[in-house]
Amino acid sequence: MDAPSPRRRLARSGAGAAERAETLDKVRRRALIALLAWAPLPLGSGRSWAGSLLGVLAAVLLALAGLGEVRRPGGGAPFRQLRWAIILGVVLVGWILLQSLPQSVLYHPLWDEAAEALGSAPAPSISVDRQASLVRLFHLLTYAAVFLLAWQAGRRVEGAALVMRAIMAIGAADALYGMVQYASPTPRILWFRKWAYVHDVTGTFVNRNSFATFAGLALIAGLVPLAQQLKRSAAMHSRAALWFSAAESLLARGRWALAGSLLSGSALLLSHSRGGAMATLCGVLAFVALAMSAPSLRSDWRRPFGWIAGAGLLGGLLLAGGGVLQRAADTSAEADSRWAIFSSTLSAIRDNFLTGTGLGTFRFIFPMYQSPRFEGFVDLAHNDYLENLLELGVPAAALLFVLLGSLVIECLRGVRRRRKDALYPCAAVAASVLVAVHSCFDFSLQIPAVAVTYAAILGVGVAQSVSSRPAEAP
Repeated sequence: MDAPSPRRRLARSGAGAAERAETLDKVRRRALIALLAWAPLPLGSGRSWAGSLLGVLAAVLLALAGLGEVRRPGGGAPFRQLRWAIILGVVLVGWILLQSLPQSVLYHPLWDEAAEALGSAPAPSISVDRQASLVRLFHLLTYAAVFLLAWQAGRRVEGAALVMRAIMAIGAADALYGMVQYASPTPRILWFRKWAYVHDVTGTFVNRNSFATFAGLALIAGLVPLAQQLKRSAAMHSRAALWFSAAESLLARGRWALAGSLLSGSALLLSHSRGGAMATLCGVLAFVALAMSAPSLRSDWRRPFGWIAGAGLLGGLLLAGGGVLQRAADTSAEADSRWAIFSSTLSAIRDNFLTGTGLGTFRFIFPMYQSPRFEGFVDLAHNDYLENLLELGVPAAALLFVLLGSLVIECLRGVRRRRKDALYPCAAVAASVLVAVHSCFDFSLQIPAVAVTYAAILGVGVAQSVSSRPAEAP
């Protein structure tokens, strides 16, 4: 029997390598989904051990993914799309490390006061708590790792679809659990007796506002398969056929996506979070507006989609929004306290304009600027923008905002230039609108489960923002 020719052996070797790469891609996508499913379970990963475990798992997955890319036939991933974001990220990480290093040139004056009080001279630094800054840096690197894993998985449309459906399902499951506990006479969070927000749906989270942001992100992720189903199934030959096919596609083929979106939306309203409801409304409206204007999505299916989205928002507000509206009517006292916090934080920013006070140090700095009329301990600014400006310094915080803004702009460009699958960058922009609005009033992005879910949606959106024209693809 003749031996196979070198060309045939090479073809078999290439086919085997491609098959192994495909298997590895599937394993990595499932591992990413398992990580996203784990994140909300231990109280939103808001405890130190849970956040640390989440970061370690994300680092291991990223290392394995990098190894797989190196061994992939034809070279690694096309990082050209992310080059500016990576450069800005490296500069930002370098600044946070510089803030955390002991040195005698740039340091916060609070170290001099500590030396006088202690009678010794501790090694000073810009950060007033180096350990807190390094812990927060570890969290930021965790979110960056999840973004890269989702970007890698989302470069192929089947991976992007799988991640979005998984986020929708994870959010719906957490919402269902929260509503079951809401109806229970003895509500619990896992095995703990619920000790906060007893009369609100919080899922596996402690804070209702953080859960509301998480549920809103899951709702936006669920809009992608709903819109895709409508786009595939809508009959265009008559108006009656259009609406009949839209109803049939939602109630039959799209029933799971519809059920997941309804669960997440209902639980969000039953959380009675005003900020979460308003931010999600802005995000959903952004998704609908982008889907209506995307060049590749122009067809008659958008009319029933717009009406269905509007009817869903109105119906949810009428059925379960009474608590949100009641809380919106009673905002004066809480609004006054938050404006007092914002005003004192602005004073602290002016005094630490260039160097900041170190990531994660707000709770140590704010008492020095707290108004005597405002009692109680304040550990968070309830405004992520002000908190970042104080902790990082205005130049470095601006760098962080530019980094995130560049990724969102990339998604906006993807909405305009994609010839197909433009719904993924639409979802990424909508999720960015949601978290951007909610960050004006709360700290949900400081909860790891919320941050990694947003990072995954953004990663998929950026990956699917590359032009689908072969000549423009990386």
